[in-house]
Amino acid sequence: MAKVMNVDFARSGNLPLMLALKTALGEDLHYCEFYNHCHKVGCSDDKCNFQKNHDFNLDLDIPQGWKHVITLRRNRRDSLEAWFKTDLNKPFLDKLFGYRIVDNKQRYIEMRKRFQEKWEEKWLNSNGVIIYYEDFLVNLLDATLFVANLIKPGTLVKYSYNKKELDALTERLTRQQIYMRNIYD
Repeated sequence: MAKVMNVDFARSGNLPLMLALKTALGEDLHYCEFYNHCHKVGCSDDKCNFQKNHDFNLDLDIPQGWKHVITLRRNRRDSLEAWFKTDLNKPFLDKLFGYRIVDNKQRYIEMRKRFQEKWEEKWLNSNGVIIYYEDFLVNLLDATLFVANLIKPGTLVKYSYNKKELDALTERLTRQQIYMRNIYD
């Protein structure tokens, strides 16, 4: 089984992708969220075959032998707005940035925009496969099949899910879309 790094621009759909892969690969998916697990690029768990990393420091190197996909939104404004609204709920960032985010939205957006430009310059010029969030939501099964086959070649994403599986996947993705819509609104 191959190992895939998901280089995800924050708020760009890692969760729905991971949920779809979990449905497609089941117990064959061994997921690591770098920031909440081991803090080790390539994961400290040898079984890990799908790891998320935002590359906040722009110093991420894909480990040898790993493939990578890049997930982001086409519309920068949507990304920046979602990130802003998410960070409003993180008071420690006010201290880190030296100003209250809620009172300085434009300053915050400009700072994140500069980061986004550098991030895109690095990752859109890499040899990774780009998956746009908007396309993923429209072509869920195709995108899932593609990434699942990077991890486990020969995977057939079931186009005929049984009703229970399809309802569970639809419910999880709908909850995620509602959550993301609430962030934007």
